[in-house]
Amino acid sequence: MVTVRSDFGGGPKHVDQIISGLSSEFEFFIAAPKGAPFGDLWMSSNMVNGFIEIPFRKFSVISLYRLLQFVRRNRISVIHSHGNGAGVYSRFLKMINPSLRVIHTFHGIAEGCMGSVKTLVFRTLSFFSDWSVFVSSGEQQIGVNQGFVREGKHSVIYNGINPPAGDRSDRSLRKCPFCVLTLSRFDYQKNMHLAYEIAKRMMVYDFIKFIWVGDGPDYQELHSLSKEEKVLNIQFVGFSEQPQRYLSASDLYLSTSRFEGLPYGLIEATSFGLPIVATNVVGNNEVAINGRNAVLFNGIDEAISAILSFYYQKQKYDEAAMQSFDVFDRNFRLSSMLSSIRSLYLNFAG
Repeated sequence: MVTVRSDFGGGPKHVDQIISGLSSEFEFFIAAPKGAPFGDLWMSSNMVNGFIEIPFRKFSVISLYRLLQFVRRNRISVIHSHGNGAGVYSRFLKMINPSLRVIHTFHGIAEGCMGSVKTLVFRTLSFFSDWSVFVSSGEQQIGVNQGFVREGKHSVIYNGINPPAGDRSDRSLRKCPFCVLTLSRFDYQKNMHLAYEIAKRMMVYDFIKFIWVGDGPDYQELHSLSKEEKVLNIQFVGFSEQPQRYLSASDLYLSTSRFEGLPYGLIEATSFGLPIVATNVVGNNEVAINGRNAVLFNGIDEAISAILSFYYQKQKYDEAAMQSFDVFDRNFRLSSMLSSIRSLYLNFAG
């Protein structure tokens, strides 16, 4: 397993789910950065047979050489890379050692954000993948259109999670009449600046509060800005090892992402039966189904109108909440995800 991230986020969480769910059937070795939460976890986990450090979101020729020696020393036969940076390592490994089987999972393709050189590199790398996995159908379509995969050598496997254990009505963290939750990294992709502008515009509705759980490069900037501008309707939680408690305490889920693969935050929201207000982008729109369990928006005014409609229209809220759990139950259970990945590994392990 190769990932250039081991911090808070969907990609590293996905890797950890595979290891936890399939370690009794396969021997796992990890190439990843050190650090919290997942790097430190994998280094000490008895489910991981070996760990080698690679740089955080950076390609290194020295790391590639060390990784090649690590693969040979441990007689590794299948490489499964996760995300764009990790995919560069895995495909170079196959160039050097063609007998390796390489599976690559995309975790979000920024449509229209790649230059011509990067696009050409990705198209070239596709010839060194035995199989490509997309976490949403929309992402798959972008990959096919861009030429990032070989014909007939790709599939969609939705991300999945287990449903909440026990009672889903823990309201101990509830501090507002109507709580709007976001679980997120604070970075360009997740666009929490847009979430901030929505919250700022909604300060006049003192019965609605926003709960932000997560961390990242934009966290401190937005936290400081909220104090400076006295935007007091946002609760900055930071990273939490128990995000489920905040899901239980909330009424609605908000996503402001610029692009997605298939966001775990939205899947977790559906598992708790939360209605969703989300940007109308690939990935989001396969969990947040417009007019069913969600309202998809294209601008701040639409987002504010959607949030208020869920507050004021109880029947709309109740129907969306019921549909949200149904979307989860049909599409995003962890057992289904692991079954598909197990079959993929068995196909390439021979």
